[in-house]
Amino acid sequence: MTSDHSETLVQLGHARKILQSQLTHAEFDDKLTDSSINTISLIVRTLEKIDQLSRALLKDQKTADEELSEEDFEKLKEKVEHLLKQASQSR
Repeated sequence: MTSDHSETLVQLGHARKILQSQLTHAEFDDKLTDSSINTISLIVRTLEKIDQLSRALLKDQKTADEELSEEDFEKLKEKVEHLLKQASQSR
């Protein structure tokens, strides 16, 4: 995982903790019920977005880790060509 991805995941985790703490300590005031509900709704939507971004980052990193680099591809290609030559020579 690249340091940018790692740092972003750490920051998203930190934001998640702060928002969950705010959600846990949210208080309802009868006079401000609509405002409280809107605030809690915003916090929940933000938490969902953080989770979505975290999953997307992890998926992107997994995909990048599974892809062959140009150098690895060339090495693999050379190895396959070598094995094909060996097989054709032995026949």
